[in-house]
Amino acid sequence: MDKPVHFLKKISVICFIINYSLVECIEPSTTSENEKYQLTVGYDDTRVISRKDCKTVIAVDEPNELNSIKKNKKIGIKHTHQVIKYNAEPLLNNSHKQEQITPQELNYTTKVSLNLFHIFMNLYDHQSWNLTPLKNKISYDCAADMQIYLQHLNLQTNWALKVFDSSGHYGGQSLFGNDFWLGSKSFCEEINEKNSESKTEPFVHMSFFVAIIRAKILQLTPETKLLHLGQCLPKSCSKEEVQCMLKEDPNSILLKHKDVCELKNSSSKTSCNLLDVINIRNVPGAYSLYEDTKFYILCATIMILAGIILLSSYQESLLKMKTKIHQNEQLQDSLNGFEKWMEKNNFSIELNTFKSNNSNSRKSCIEESSVQECNNQPANKLIEILKCFSIHSNSKSILSISASSEYRRTITERSFIYQIVGNATFSVDTFFFISGMLVVVLFFRSAKKISNCSIEHIISKTEYIAKTSYQILISILYRYLRLTPAYLFVIVFNEIALKWTYEKSVFTPGIMDHITCNKYWWRNILYINNWYPFNEMCMIWSWYLANDMQLYVVAIILLVLSMRFMKTSVFLLALITLCSWITSIYFSILHNYSYKVAEPFGSFDILYDKPWQRITPYIMGMLTGYIIYFKKTPPKVSGIVNLLLWITSVSIIFGLIFGVWDGQLSVPATAVYVSLGHTAWGAALIWITLSCYWGYSPFINNLLSYRGIHPLSRLSYCAYLVHPVIMMITSFQLEAPIHLQHGIIITVFFGNAVLSFILAFFISLLLEAPVIKLLKLAFRNK
Repeated sequence: MDKPVHFLKKISVICFIINYSLVECIEPSTTSENEKYQLTVGYDDTRVISRKDCKTVIAVDEPNELNSIKKNKKIGIKHTHQVIKYNAEPLLNNSHKQEQITPQELNYTTKVSLNLFHIFMNLYDHQSWNLTPLKNKISYDCAADMQIYLQHLNLQTNWALKVFDSSGHYGGQSLFGNDFWLGSKSFCEEINEKNSESKTEPFVHMSFFVAIIRAKILQLTPETKLLHLGQCLPKSCSKEEVQCMLKEDPNSILLKHKDVCELKNSSSKTSCNLLDVINIRNVPGAYSLYEDTKFYILCATIMILAGIILLSSYQESLLKMKTKIHQNEQLQDSLNGFEKWMEKNNFSIELNTFKSNNSNSRKSCIEESSVQECNNQPANKLIEILKCFSIHSNSKSILSISASSEYRRTITERSFIYQIVGNATFSVDTFFFISGMLVVVLFFRSAKKISNCSIEHIISKTEYIAKTSYQILISILYRYLRLTPAYLFVIVFNEIALKWTYEKSVFTPGIMDHITCNKYWWRNILYINNWYPFNEMCMIWSWYLANDMQLYVVAIILLVLSMRFMKTSVFLLALITLCSWITSIYFSILHNYSYKVAEPFGSFDILYDKPWQRITPYIMGMLTGYIIYFKKTPPKVSGIVNLLLWITSVSIIFGLIFGVWDGQLSVPATAVYVSLGHTAWGAALIWITLSCYWGYSPFINNLLSYRGIHPLSRLSYCAYLVHPVIMMITSFQLEAPIHLQHGIIITVFFGNAVLSFILAFFISLLLEAPVIKLLKLAFRNK
């Protein structure tokens, strides 16, 4: 009898200890793949100590709540999916709560969802990898090397730890948009160099892989996003095998487990977690410059042009030296037969068009403007080209290497001053305004010099149509040949540079010019690329050149027509302006477009790059050019009127830049903004230009006419072409993302601008300046 009583006492003591101490670990009744990740709990005074291998978390914040715990019969194995907290006092004293909860109303049991964040933080942890599921999915060599690496990682071998450390892991700020878990490519390569000759312990040669993973964790990232993951893994593993290993990552499988969907009470697959490896590439890749035919063609072109420049420069120096020694007559007599032949056939003139260090460089630096009356335009061009550079520097379509990009942009774009960058797209309208103005001035100037061009010499309608058609074709051909050589050179250079950058960079460029330029380069040189989708465009910033050429064609036709039918031309200009407004409003409403300062290219493909959106500032420039040419004597304008017109012009400009107070507009307001805004910008520039031209604003005119600005202005075309290429080459050499901040952006902006103008100078000397001289010789009698 004593033994049963003694046994029962022992049982009661054990039950009391269990009830008083709480459950140290709630063991699952069955062992499943999911349950092995459950958390454990414990009680130590008033704190909770979390342990491994159990899901249930029981928190006790007050010792006197112990009796409530003992009476809680719900604690058990069947409640391993909930968290129970006992914290009455903190709830009552929480100053952030809007309502006071009485002890009678307090619910001591609070259900929360699974704690997935810790699992998310440990995604793609090599120390948890198991090769068993990969037995029939990876090759023997890859499996053997992976086994050696994982064994040494478990043994904490130095080289294996460095391999693991150079791979990408969760680095914080993921909930704020940091999707770059890249690790370090250079450190991964350094491990091979340091350990390849080691004979003391086994070593596996490593290679760096970058994976793009489409991720959606319902409780963490409800919106699908792309993770960029860097992995330092054995070189013997292929991209497909690395993809299999990432898919079999235990934490990845756990996050995608079907129980997660069941807990969300959803049968839809789209509402479950998603971790899909969509692309993997080696860095560096297999591309080699020395195996690219276009690279040799580009190098050969540069060498030929450079050789011609050196030859012509030598000839110029030789002729100057002979001129100093002999008189002009003696110099002519001293020419040998080859030189006489060159002179007779004007070859020396063509050859001298390639002179670089003397003639062409002086032309770029000190030659007078072809339009003297508009000598303040070089400064305008320089200012606007720098604003275009600022757009490129902040463009997500081109540069996409900023950490915490979306949230960091949101914070940065709240500042009032950032609207200068966000709305800097209006700077392109200044280029269209200048182009329209110069086209009109130069056309009417050249019309006087062209024989049989004036109205008096045109007798019949047939003759008029023939002569005007000829002049239109000659004008278009001249402009095409002037712009295309440098343009084509940059297209080829851009394609090669992007191929090299893409294969070397751990980042994925926002544009795919290494693919699109190879397929669609012909659209660019035909200046029709703005009519094709964004993802098919080569050099997306070249939409401006396509628009400018198309608007030039329209302007030339109207100008030639105006020589005989001025009223008809004016009517057509007014009709085109009206159609531009209507078309912009129509497409804006049709696509339900809402303008946002943070997304300046949000209307690309529907409005931004289309000629009906950009023709109105071009027409404003044409109107200004007509006034400049035909209004030789400035009208009498009082100082007050001049000041009021300046205030009006500047107010319009400031209103367009800083007028979007909340960072975005409604759909109806956007329709008005995108239709009339570009016209208003061009209209604001009319008086600014005329006031400087007529001498009503001498200080501003002198400032904008500073001759030191002219060289950079002459390089603006080539600089515009190469700036995004320079920006991508320099930026994508980074191995880690940067944070978008004003100081960093300013530094990057000026650095890339300087490099762009340096490269533009050499391209101008090689191609642009010689082509202009050759065209002047070829078209001098046209």
